[in-house]
Amino acid sequence: MIKKEYLRAVSILFLAWILVRSIVYFFFDFSQPFSSGDSIYYFEVAKNIISSGTHYDSASNFTRAPLYPFFLSLILYFSDSPLFLFVAQSLIYLPIPIAIYFFLKESNPKMAFICALIVSISPFDAIYNGRALAETLVSLFLCLGTILFVSKKWFISGLVLGAAALTRDIYLLLPFLFLLVSIFNSEERKGLIIFSLGFLLMISPWMLRNSVQDQGGFFISSGGIFWLNLFVGTYMTSEKDDVMPVNNPDYIPDKIFKIHNLEMSEEDLKDKFLNAASNQSFFKQQTISYIKEHPIDLLTTWLKRMPKMWMGTRTDLVKWKLERESLAWTVLKGSFYILNTILLAFFILGLYLSVYRYKHLLLLATPIIYNAFIYLPFYNIETRYSQPIYPLLLIFSAFGLIYLSDLFRKRSTF
Repeated sequence: MIKKEYLRAVSILFLAWILVRSIVYFFFDFSQPFSSGDSIYYFEVAKNIISSGTHYDSASNFTRAPLYPFFLSLILYFSDSPLFLFVAQSLIYLPIPIAIYFFLKESNPKMAFICALIVSISPFDAIYNGRALAETLVSLFLCLGTILFVSKKWFISGLVLGAAALTRDIYLLLPFLFLLVSIFNSEERKGLIIFSLGFLLMISPWMLRNSVQDQGGFFISSGGIFWLNLFVGTYMTSEKDDVMPVNNPDYIPDKIFKIHNLEMSEEDLKDKFLNAASNQSFFKQQTISYIKEHPIDLLTTWLKRMPKMWMGTRTDLVKWKLERESLAWTVLKGSFYILNTILLAFFILGLYLSVYRYKHLLLLATPIIYNAFIYLPFYNIETRYSQPIYPLLLIFSAFGLIYLSDLFRKRSTF
């Protein structure tokens, strides 16, 4: 029988989850969740799954990690309403704070509730629930998979983290980092083998399927953009360096020509970007040459760009209903920026405190560390790319907040 205190805690988390999403839906415009960027791709593939039962989009056999399009096709099967998408993806997020509460209550029940409540009321995750992007689904798999791994539920954690990789292939190497940080514990080696089997069992069918495709290989995704992404990572430090953005499709940054000493016209370079799959040798050659000749400049570019993935309002991909640059818009936009900055500061404090108070919980930071470094060489100027691990980051932010609150009130919770 579920204890009354647990039922009460979950009820409060549920009400907080509803309240925040109601407020977010009031302030943000989710009327066109399929209209730009990756959302277009996911929408096209999802429609294709419904109509023909295949993952391919209408353009080519370019394939990405498959789970989110299948998930989106399930939503679209019932309704293509933006509100229905928002509600469905919000429901996917709900298990995260509940799982965090039941996991942490074994260490500290009071702390567990505060951590879970902060995750429940995060407006940033709620905002992403209204867009057709893989971040919502991969957040679920990353957070639950990490909690299950720390709880030593080896096989199922491998399956769930495998599902994360099948949702966003950037997380394909994350399980190996888990293995690396845990393998020195001889008592857990048998469990780690079971974990690995679960992970491989989940990802192998799709990898084998891709291996028989014309442009495939033993990877989760194919399509010929790896070297393009690395090439972009050699020069991009802000949104101003974006090639052919939606608001200016003819724009090519001059810095590309200067950094790589390119002797070609803008039209020729545009063509290479537009046909990236067939121009991978060009991007590969330019990238490798730059790495060899300018390693310090490259590292400087990476470090200069890195804060972009973490700092900001985390609202850039969704339009506000408020008039742009109005007083209300400015105040709320600034509030989101300040809130995110404060939470990041508390995260650093909470992570530091965990080294001394709750060392066994440090494994929860593994996906955060992985995220910080795996995106370093690539296009990573959007906070969207750090959003999947945000609930885990908020756990440590809560640790820092609780500690400072205890100091102020002269009591001990943390």
